[in-house]
Amino acid sequence: MTNGRRLLFSPATWVTVLAIFISLLVLPHFNSLSASDKTYVSVFADGEERHLVSGPSTVGELLRKIDVQVAEVDLVEPSLDTPIVGGLVNVNVYRARAVKIVDGSDEKIVLSPYQSARIIAENAGFTVYDEDRFKTEVVTKFTDEGFVGTKLILQRATPINISVDGTDLDARTWAKTVGEALEEQGVVLREDDFTIPAESTYVHSNQEIKIVRVGKKVVSKEVSIPYTTHTVTDYNLPIGFVRQESKGKNGSELVTYEIVTHDGKESVRKRLSKKIRVKPINEVIVVGGSNNGIVALGNVELARKMAEERGWTGEDWEALYNIIWHESKFNQFARNPSSGACGIPQALPCSKMSVAGSDYATNPRTQLVWLFDHYIVPRYGGPQGAWEFWQANNWY
Repeated sequence: MTNGRRLLFSPATWVTVLAIFISLLVLPHFNSLSASDKTYVSVFADGEERHLVSGPSTVGELLRKIDVQVAEVDLVEPSLDTPIVGGLVNVNVYRARAVKIVDGSDEKIVLSPYQSARIIAENAGFTVYDEDRFKTEVVTKFTDEGFVGTKLILQRATPINISVDGTDLDARTWAKTVGEALEEQGVVLREDDFTIPAESTYVHSNQEIKIVRVGKKVVSKEVSIPYTTHTVTDYNLPIGFVRQESKGKNGSELVTYEIVTHDGKESVRKRLSKKIRVKPINEVIVVGGSNNGIVALGNVELARKMAEERGWTGEDWEALYNIIWHESKFNQFARNPSSGACGIPQALPCSKMSVAGSDYATNPRTQLVWLFDHYIVPRYGGPQGAWEFWQANNWY
């Protein structure tokens, strides 16, 4: 009872009647459909939102029925040929609009229905990277830009290349310095690592950044200590006399180094310590210093070189030297007045030496060839045998 009057229908009944009435007013041509054939559709177009009940149809057919015109450059989601079936369907109509895309000196005006700046640019043929950004401006004065609409300014991230751990990483960044760019890319530097260029360097386009991994290790190595040769002059011995007093022998020491590596390759080697294991034994050479009685010093050197050519060094050379010193003191013109023996070898008779050359009487080389090859070798087998005989007999 209300104001003493009974209501013809209950409140719930009135709501049902009102819903049926609105449905008949909005879409009278659909009122014959069964409940199972109906789909509730929301259409968003030109700033308006419409709520409809549709029977089996497509998005394109529905838009034509409600007089929503769609141009070829517009975008409809879902597409015009999508069937409208079951439940609740949302249809969005995006109108194409003029958009100027600016990428540095490259500009392009397009008609685009897309809302995403990235999609607009990509559909216009621009390559857009994930790190790139867009600045949007609304153009209302045709005289300023040559069109009216939306202006998208493509702001490019800086391309860089990072070489780290044997890998080249191409990246794009908004960082200002090398250090900031590495942090942005998740590249971690260890305590002693460094970068080329330095972390404080400002980043520029196509910057090459190298990470140098620094390592340290301590190693020990046995190193040879070479012996040295000491020469002692004995002035009681004639010039040209040479004797090895003691043989030399290398020693060794244990050296410990700290090695610094850059990307696995040795860069710096620092000696930390060394310890001698075996001391070297120095070689001692005794040479004669007296020139008493020597006529031709050059013949001594000539004899030594010729002896070396035959492998006669050390004790062999000593033996040769002693024989020649006692016989002629290396004088190719020496002559024994009593026997007539002559030359460096004191050959008897002198003509024996002609087998080594016709200049045997004056040429010290010819005389030495005869002495070495035609006398000492065939008679004694070598210098030491000849010297042993000389010592025993005072001649050879």
